[in-house]
Amino acid sequence: MNIKKYLNKDFLKFIFSSLSSSVIDFVIYTLLVKTILNPDKLTSGILLSTAIARIFSCLYNYFYNKNRVFKSDNDIKSTLIKYSVYSVIQMLLSSLLVSSLYYSIHIDSVIIKCIVDTLLFFLSYFVQKKWIF
Repeated sequence: MNIKKYLNKDFLKFIFSSLSSSVIDFVIYTLLVKTILNPDKLTSGILLSTAIARIFSCLYNYFYNKNRVFKSDNDIKSTLIKYSVYSVIQMLLSSLLVSSLYYSIHIDSVIIKCIVDTLLFFLSYFVQKKWIF
């Protein structure tokens, strides 16, 4: 396998897109739980803040990847549906793998999540490149 083939400008843009999406997710979540969705005042504050932040960061990620990383002219409706389905699958797969590994090998779940999500990150690049966009 030729690693230079995969470490191209598009992949570097994909890394930027993923990191900046994480920052957006974190900032929106923090703003919400520290203000209008404070969990001390609203029991569902954490869940709502997480969901709202994730929606905004996923939309940013989708449009950045569609327009800058993969430069796709494909229909927005079909690609957004595929992206949304894949995002849910990736989240569930992450949760399932982290849980399964945690209960079978008894290593800190945070360490397991870092490894699992890193592997899923690489998978995500190829899925988005070949199937979504």
